[in-house]
Amino acid sequence: MKDGDKFGMIYASLLRSEAFKQLSGPAKQLYITLRVHANTKECHSCMHKHAESEGFEGMHYPETCFVFPGKQAAAYGYTDRSNTGKYMKELERAGFIRKYENNSHRWKVTIYQFSGDWKLKDGGTTYHNVDKNVVCHTT
Repeated sequence: MKDGDKFGMIYASLLRSEAFKQLSGPAKQLYITLRVHANTKECHSCMHKHAESEGFEGMHYPETCFVFPGKQAAAYGYTDRSNTGKYMKELERAGFIRKYENNSHRWKVTIYQFSGDWKLKDGGTTYHNVDKNVVCHTT
């Protein structure tokens, strides 16, 4: 393992869920890549620089937040922006990620957040969403 190599945790329950199984192959691969990338210094540095550029010095995003700008995506082989965007949207619709801070209209980096909303779409009735610190119920 290289010095500074990072990894991402993914629970078996997520991999076994119907919601994950229904994702396309490229969307599954992207999700796994995002989980690893979210722990890298490049990701954290980019979010820190964004916060500073917005005048929020010292601001810290929740640990579940991440960015995936084109340059960082290319480092993982995601060079086709339209395909990457397509699979990011698939992950959003399925409840695996959400836009925490949408800045695309301003030509700034968009901050994403990992989400547990896929659990509701997977037939769950109640779960504690650590991303928002609330308990969600379905009827």
